Amino acid sequence: MFGKFYQSHVCNLKEFKVLGGLDPDGSMIELLHSGLKNDSEPEVFPLKHHYKEMVFPVQYIKIIPLAAYGTSFNFSIWYLEVTGISEKSTVHKISEEYEAV
Repeated sequence: MFGKFYQSHVCNLKEFKVLGGLDPDGSMIELLHSGLKNDSEPEVFPLKHHYKEMVFPVQYIKIIPLAAYGTSFNFSIWYLEVTGISEKSTVHKISEEYEAV
């Protein structure tokens, strides 16, 4: 979930990408390419979690801001909430299947 300022704001993300992977310095998969509405309502986005017809594990997430609503302003992410599966046996099984490919 992306949280925002209490009113529309020029620093809100008009366009962004979310990447994810197992290595912060290695190759990451694009999980989302979207943008926020310029209002105060938090927004929820489903992230891609299948690659080559299998679920893939994600340990690191990178958010790449591409555009803000104000052309000469910095980007702001007011707050972020990420949820997922952290149950050890499930993560272990998915990681083993992913590494075997």
